[in-house]
Amino acid sequence: MKKGKGIKTIFSGNTHVIRKEKRQAGQTGRACYIKRGQSMSQNMKRVGEDGKTRKNFRKKLKNQIAWITGLCAGLLVLVFMTGMHREEVKIQQEIAACVVRFHVKANSDRKQDQENKLAVRDALLEKMEALLGENPDRQKTEEILRENLPQLQLCAEEVLQTRDCDQPVEVTFGEAWFPQKTYGEYTFPSGEYEALNVTIGGGAGHNWWCMVYPSLCFPDALHPVPDEEGEQELETILSDEAYDSILRHGKLRFSFFLAIFGHSG
Repeated sequence: MKKGKGIKTIFSGNTHVIRKEKRQAGQTGRACYIKRGQSMSQNMKRVGEDGKTRKNFRKKLKNQIAWITGLCAGLLVLVFMTGMHREEVKIQQEIAACVVRFHVKANSDRKQDQENKLAVRDALLEKMEALLGENPDRQKTEEILRENLPQLQLCAEEVLQTRDCDQPVEVTFGEAWFPQKTYGEYTFPSGEYEALNVTIGGGAGHNWWCMVYPSLCFPDALHPVPDEEGEQELETILSDEAYDSILRHGKLRFSFFLAIFGHSG
């Protein structure tokens, strides 16, 4: 074995091991292997290439670990959000099975068309109040509205005629899609609901809605005054989970899926 200044050369079979001793405290040498019969510059070049290969390998390994970690995290989030979505759908279906809504769509957003919408709304609310009487349950509410559709249709037509409006109006009862709506202290999730549906003209304007059963119809949509009896009835017919979800503080529960699956109305 030959010793040079700061260099140890170890012969082992057909390979030399050259290690430059690091004299600084706390540092260790890095061993590299060179082949016999090659010049020092050739061997050092190969050693440099090997170092780059190892560096690239470590970099690729880190990237792969980061990618796999991100993928696993994404899958966990997807599973979690899918579970949440199923729960939201379940709650919406429970609410829809317990309520009857009222939906009036204006011909357009022009001032006159919006005023016509509100006039039809007021007349139909008054008519329904007389038809429904006091404290009907959900099934009875639906039966009365279906049986009296011709009267409700005639009422809407007469209102438009008195306002010199020749636009057609259609009054029907059945399922309709509602976007998420916050009204008073409640936020109702988007979805299909049974409703008395009124469409004036093309029905392209902003709409108005309320709850026929339980009674949560307010005359002033901007400054709603809650119907205490309707609120108590709503709390009674819904499960605790469903009722809590429609209180105003539950609004955020539906906002994520509304952004993905929802519509505007």
